[in-house]
Amino acid sequence: MSIPGASFFRMDWTADEETLARRITLGAYLGAAALIGFGLILWIAANWNDLGKIERFMLVGGAFLLSALAAAAHQALRIPGALIAYCAIGGLFALFGQVYQSGADPWQLFALWAVLGLPLAIAARHDVVWVPWTLVVLTGIGLWATTMGAHRIHDHPTLPAMIWLMEFALSGALLSLNRATAPHPAAHWAFRLAMISTFGMLTTYGSISIIENGLVGWHVWLAAALLAGSIYTFLHVIEDEFALAAAATLALDIVLIVTLGRLMTYGHSEGFFTFLLLGLISAGIVAASAAFLLRQQRGEKPATNDGRAAWVDSSARTWPVTALSSFGALMATIPFLIAYFMFFGDLMTKKAGPYIIGGLTLAAAFAMLRAARDRRFLQQFGFVNLTVGLVLIAVGVFRDLSVTGASAVLLAASIGIAVTLNINWIRNSAGYFGAIFAGFLIARLLSNLFDVKSGAVEKTAAILLALVPAAGMLLQYLRRPDHDLPAWLIGWRDYMTGFATTALVALAVTAGPSFLISAQGHIGDLFNGAKASGGLAFAQAVSLIAALAAAALLARALPVLRTPVGAAIGLAIAIFSVISPTLGPAALLLALAILTGRRPLALLAVMAALSIIGSFYYWLGWPLTQKAMTLAAMGFGLATAAILSGHITGSGSAAPARAMRPLFAAGLIGLSTAATAGVFLTGFAEKEAILREGTKLYLPLAPVDPRSLIQGDYMALRFALPDDNATRTLLNSQQLPAVAFVTIDARGVAAVARVAASGAKPAAEERVVKLKRKNGQWTIGTDAWFFKEGTAKTFEAAKFGEFRLSPGGDILLTGMADEALKPLK
Repeated sequence: MSIPGASFFRMDWTADEETLARRITLGAYLGAAALIGFGLILWIAANWNDLGKIERFMLVGGAFLLSALAAAAHQALRIPGALIAYCAIGGLFALFGQVYQSGADPWQLFALWAVLGLPLAIAARHDVVWVPWTLVVLTGIGLWATTMGAHRIHDHPTLPAMIWLMEFALSGALLSLNRATAPHPAAHWAFRLAMISTFGMLTTYGSISIIENGLVGWHVWLAAALLAGSIYTFLHVIEDEFALAAAATLALDIVLIVTLGRLMTYGHSEGFFTFLLLGLISAGIVAASAAFLLRQQRGEKPATNDGRAAWVDSSARTWPVTALSSFGALMATIPFLIAYFMFFGDLMTKKAGPYIIGGLTLAAAFAMLRAARDRRFLQQFGFVNLTVGLVLIAVGVFRDLSVTGASAVLLAASIGIAVTLNINWIRNSAGYFGAIFAGFLIARLLSNLFDVKSGAVEKTAAILLALVPAAGMLLQYLRRPDHDLPAWLIGWRDYMTGFATTALVALAVTAGPSFLISAQGHIGDLFNGAKASGGLAFAQAVSLIAALAAAALLARALPVLRTPVGAAIGLAIAIFSVISPTLGPAALLLALAILTGRRPLALLAVMAALSIIGSFYYWLGWPLTQKAMTLAAMGFGLATAAILSGHITGSGSAAPARAMRPLFAAGLIGLSTAATAGVFLTGFAEKEAILREGTKLYLPLAPVDPRSLIQGDYMALRFALPDDNATRTLLNSQQLPAVAFVTIDARGVAAVARVAASGAKPAAEERVVKLKRKNGQWTIGTDAWFFKEGTAKTFEAAKFGEFRLSPGGDILLTGMADEALKPLK
């Protein structure tokens, strides 16, 4: 069966079954590698005190060497082997920083990771390795920008241009690789990711320059020129990248609107007409951009509003313009709301004022939208007025009704908009906001009906919210694909696409923090509240049913999934859907998005599912050891099913156009392995020398206790530096690096005497300590102390950090001590 929109993922679902089976088996290998690697990380973090540093290094290093060997020895295992080897490089250096707590600059570690892993990505020639490699490079650039103070353009005027140059160079290199490996591009999504990041950087620093300097600063002109050049390139030079052209256009619109706002409000009287004019021009900019993009869209026609539509969701063609129109309209809404409040004053919030003004604004909006042509100014301006009117009505109903009643009224209003306005992108937008009010309504009803904690209510509400668009999408899928959809179902389809978008975001957010995101509000707290009242069991049951339904729907469409490999993948998702109950509905929405041709929604569902799975680390319901064993068991189960399938053999899964000569690939993998080993062993020798020969000293500290991915639990450290004018001037200057001079008393307690530029000479009683910049702030050595999960109370008495200081000023944190300098273990 042909699945509309599946080519969005570069997966040809209409290929022969052998090819599909080979690709799905490759996916099982990759999933197994990720699960086993994640489990290994959790197991090391759980057994922090039970393993010596050599054993820890051997475990991670062994995983790296074995995966690199597998990738080099067998072409069929090159992609999964290269992926796990690349991840293991990051894990190895994270472990190195955990053992030798010197506070290395994060951007340098990411840069080193990218350089050492580059040969692996080249050898794999697959996006599954290029995308994480690109993420590491972009993260390193961002950390470098933060460290160097790039947000202070006035102090560092050339840094933004350097950042833009680096990101454009990265994008250009990925594009060259992308074209060199056609017709099966090896870095298709990596290139897109790099370009989106580049547009974000151009918008961010261009807008900061406008706010600080107006049109005097050259950054805004350079940013605008680069964005305009990108738009032209993606419309007329590089084919099949219309979404990137839309992203660049949106970025340019933001720069123009910020510029306009700065010119119209800075140094002038900010009256009603100023903001009204600003809103009008902003709406005009967005409308002109949307109309321009639709005219330039080659080989595509704008979505029709004639009551009939093809089986494939029309938003799959025009979703970039829809996103631009919706976001741009929200930007234009802000000055209009300010103008309304300035003109009408207290009438906006008192008595029937919000209803009268909001109702009149809605009436005007409907009149404009019914008379407007697609994406022209009148339609954009009508949508802005529609948003303003709804905001005013919301002010009134939330003032006069309960949260439940107000949410119900606004949900009904969003449905009414979708029914009465035959404009697909506005129906999408109505679905976005309708889901928000539906979520409020479901959460309040759950709170009134069941005695559960608020966290469990939010999670359960997100799960039930996701089932609403799932039901609508299922209705569409069950219709025969050769029939056109009736008018009422077209409106439902567009509305549900927006509704499902918000639902997926809600599922990811309520799952809890994921990966490197802060651990405030642990997911375990939500589970504990639900468990006491049975709320968790209900959420788990719904999630499991949704996951099984997703597996059944995809297996019905793809016979190749009715195999041991397909069953293993389905089982893994089912297990995770019980552990993390928001995963099941996300998997169901993913399956239905693929089956109904909602390509952008399918990609968002993948991202939401990955975020939900990543939140497993922060779930406190199980200890790390139990979670590690669960992940490893699931990984080995997937790997076993993949091996028994027999599909990945001989020539492997890579298409011939992407295949690389085995000896050359093995040489690249060997280069990465040798370079990683050399860098690691050199650092190992240097740190061990400091531990053996360094001077012991103690520094007073002020800890807190969050949680860190990969490295177990930790407490953040802060060390006081002098607060005189000379020190502040030096630390705010561009003189890098800087050093501190400390004096050490008879007990070994050190105090910072002064700070100076690198190269300054210490006094007779002073020792030099190299300062490091972390998150834009200077610190002595590391800013964190890592320890085993569950041992936080041991270190609550910590008053000093125990360090080893080398003659050259390098410093290592080796332990914690109490007020009497007694070691805490």
